[in-house]
Order: sequence, then C-alpha cells, then structure tokens
Amino acid sequence: MATKNEVPQVGDEVSWANEGGRSSGRVTDLQPKPMTVKSASGTKSQEGSQNNPAVAIVGDPDSVAIEGGNPVTKQASSLSRESGDN
Repeated sequence: MATKNEVPQVGDEVSWANEGGRSSGRVTDLQPKPMTVKSASGTKSQEGSQNNPAVAIVGDPDSVAIEGGNPVTKQASSLSRESGDN
C-alpha cells in the first residue's frame, strides 16, 4: 500500500507521478543535501534538506518513462512509499 509523507529508506520501493501516469523504482541513496547522479542520458541533480531529503532511485528495468535501470533523483516529498521493511 502506498504511503505519502513518509521518508523512504534505502531499499524501499517508491512511486511518483509523471506526465504519463506513474513511475516506480527502488531507493538506492538518501541525502539531506543536494545530490547528483549520472545516468545514460546525463547528470541529474536534486536539492535536499533535513526535512525533505534528496532521494536517488533506480527505475524498474521495464519502466520506459524513467529510462528503465538508470538512476533518477527526486525529493522525498514527491514520492509514495510502496513497500519496504519499515
């Protein structure tokens, strides 16, 4: 079940809204400061803070909307936690 306004943890499955509906992936990193990741399409950056950390996510391999398998960055507040141990 998706839960909003809950900071995800590394390993959690998350989803978020996009122009085509929803994308999903697994959290690989969480930082309370700006974060940059490299993907096949270039460098992606995201602001982060203690209250709204930057989250690195590896997309599901079949997710065309986020270049499946490549990392993306989002702020925690834009994510819904789909599953995880917490």
